[in-house]
Amino acid sequence: MNLMSGYYFMGLFSKKSIVILLAIIILFSLFLLEDELLVIKDGAGNIRWEVVSHDGFEFAIGYLHSVAGTPVWEFFQVEDGQLYLVATEYQSYGAGLPFSDKNNHSIQDDKFKIEEIDQRLDSISLLIGNETEHKFLIENEEYELYKIVEPTKRVKIDLITDKKIRVWKREVLRWMTSQLM
Repeated sequence: MNLMSGYYFMGLFSKKSIVILLAIIILFSLFLLEDELLVIKDGAGNIRWEVVSHDGFEFAIGYLHSVAGTPVWEFFQVEDGQLYLVATEYQSYGAGLPFSDKNNHSIQDDKFKIEEIDQRLDSISLLIGNETEHKFLIENEEYELYKIVEPTKRVKIDLITDKKIRVWKREVLRWMTSQLM
């Protein structure tokens, strides 16, 4: 009998020990492996919203311009673990809105579009106002930031790296909280 045959080797482990070994490997990996996350933090630094990000990940921030009262959209992308402002869209020029022709700009559907901006940002800081109605558009889902965070409060949108176990723990806590409400 060949002592190194696959059948002999598998006979050393019971199904129960294989399941326990796999569970240990999975739990161990949760403590070691990390995810890159796009997060929204409130003024106290608490994570109010998060999603796993990757290169090419896109999102947008929309709001009503405080002076012109018209919608403004800013489009962002994640590349090489960095945030980039890639485009903006306005309905009209006005105070505080771009007016130069540095980047690729056009008029489409009665809106001013500036593309190919590619400006790297360390983070995005927003002051959520009552009248500005900040929105966050990601993966075709729109979130009303002004309803998630108290008006007149500052939020920070950032990329962070966090252990999978902490990400999983926050998800479980959010799910449990949503079940109680």
